[in-house]
Amino acid sequence: MVNLSTFQTYLAAEPPLLEACNKSKSSNEPHLHKWAALLPAQTEAQQVEQIEKVLTELRLIPTDDRQRLRLIKIVTNAASQLIAALRQPYIYETGALNEAQLGYVARVKSLYYSLIMTYDGVIRRETTLSKDKQQAPSSNLLQRYFTSEKSSPVTLAIATYQTLLMYQKLLFEDGFCYQKSPAYIWANVNNLYLNACQQRASHIVLIAYIPAQQGDTIHHLYCQICLHELLNVRALRRPHILLLQRLLPAWSAHIVATIEPRTATRVFVNLQSKEPPTYLTALSTINPYDAHHTCLFIELEPLVTYLQSRMKTLIDTDRRGVEYFLINTVSMAIRYRYIQPKRMPPIDHNTKQTATIISGFNEIHYRISNGEAFSSLIASKNLPEYQQPRYDTLPKNNAAHKESLAEIFEGNNQLSHFRTLRLFLDSSETIDKIDDLTSIAPPLQIMSLFLLCRKDKATASKWSMGVVRWLNLDSAKLELEWQILGHKIIACGICLQDRQNRSQHFVPAFVIGADEHLQTSYSLLLPTSHFQTDDKVIMRINDQQKSLRLGRSLMVTDEFSQYEGVQG
Repeated sequence: MVNLSTFQTYLAAEPPLLEACNKSKSSNEPHLHKWAALLPAQTEAQQVEQIEKVLTELRLIPTDDRQRLRLIKIVTNAASQLIAALRQPYIYETGALNEAQLGYVARVKSLYYSLIMTYDGVIRRETTLSKDKQQAPSSNLLQRYFTSEKSSPVTLAIATYQTLLMYQKLLFEDGFCYQKSPAYIWANVNNLYLNACQQRASHIVLIAYIPAQQGDTIHHLYCQICLHELLNVRALRRPHILLLQRLLPAWSAHIVATIEPRTATRVFVNLQSKEPPTYLTALSTINPYDAHHTCLFIELEPLVTYLQSRMKTLIDTDRRGVEYFLINTVSMAIRYRYIQPKRMPPIDHNTKQTATIISGFNEIHYRISNGEAFSSLIASKNLPEYQQPRYDTLPKNNAAHKESLAEIFEGNNQLSHFRTLRLFLDSSETIDKIDDLTSIAPPLQIMSLFLLCRKDKATASKWSMGVVRWLNLDSAKLELEWQILGHKIIACGICLQDRQNRSQHFVPAFVIGADEHLQTSYSLLLPTSHFQTDDKVIMRINDQQKSLRLGRSLMVTDEFSQYEGVQG
């Protein structure tokens, strides 16, 4: 198998010389089709070995590169079928990947590495040929490559597209496994795109030559790769990561990416670097608008407009399901991070405190209720059958009531809705298990609801309700940017006042009190999908009830919905 180290060594060396392989049948197209058809009869390990052996031969046979690409395509199709089978043992895993599952991931990556290594020789030869055919342009006229009317190097474009497609799949695997992609991979991806631009190959429409479901040009495919990184997929749950990767081609069609910026966008990627796309801040290592740098500028506002339109379509067609809530989360994340970034108070280490984080709607409700189960909190034994709660908040076991420790830095920033905290690793994990945590989802994801419990008894607020807006997963400690919803929190039960055709069962809910510092009025926090604006509801604690109306919707996620509270 090929690992990252072997892969780097191969690409750093001079390409192997083409040599006569008279005994090799890999150059025989009918034979290769027959080989591919019989391949599934072997074990998965044998198939990996066979595919990598044939790819090695295809790098060396002295044949026209257009013919070589046709042969590689046959092997790629066989590899794709095998990869689909290799992913089955781990693709639906929600927890940490075990040793056996990580072994399957390694085999999948090995196949992608082998395919890239095979395309590499084609790209190098075709790039040299393309440079020989064109006059060397002035280095400061890169944009001319996009509008040149000269003949385009299709073979180079196909090989580059297929290589970028393999890199995209490698990045997908890293995201799915919650692993940071190596800088080396990003250096290669950026260099491939830059080379395609320089050789006037980036905008060649390839749909007539190869199946191009991921985008019909190198430019479109590269935009997808960039968008995947910008969306911080490692801060999502695995089912959402898989769905996002499937929807990426449709989404990326709505971003605008150009060498010459059309707006004052701050989102860019330095094509001469080993860095992924990023957002320009005072801490950025370069000024992308400096003429000395070759950067691609990315505008995300058209994408947000499309996502909002898509959400409306899903609502209008009564399909407010998993896709809707993923789009909602992504849309809010893009606005927060790239379009309307919030000014975060500076971290004052002198104010550092340790706090406890409780996540999960029901777990938070149980803590706010001082350990009282929901059914007891609302005295459900006195309710009629149609109002009886369908579930309780009492944790079934200790694992269900999981807590995390965090560092908080508050100081005098009482007016700020947005703050930063740092999560500690689970203290129950031993040091020898830390490496395994790279395949575990972070304890909180973007738009996760949580309760921050302060340990300092002198603090005015015992706890705060918050929602995660962004996770910085590459810092030494997992850094989390969060929005405060309120400090005065009451656990209660809520049900519809008028039965109509909807359920009147009580569900756990929170009343969040008005806050003078945050300049917020009181609101209600409810499980999503149970209620809507203007609903008349009953709030209940013990035997006491009060009629309320749900006002304007303030925030909606797949976990909770927040509404302004209005007296009934």
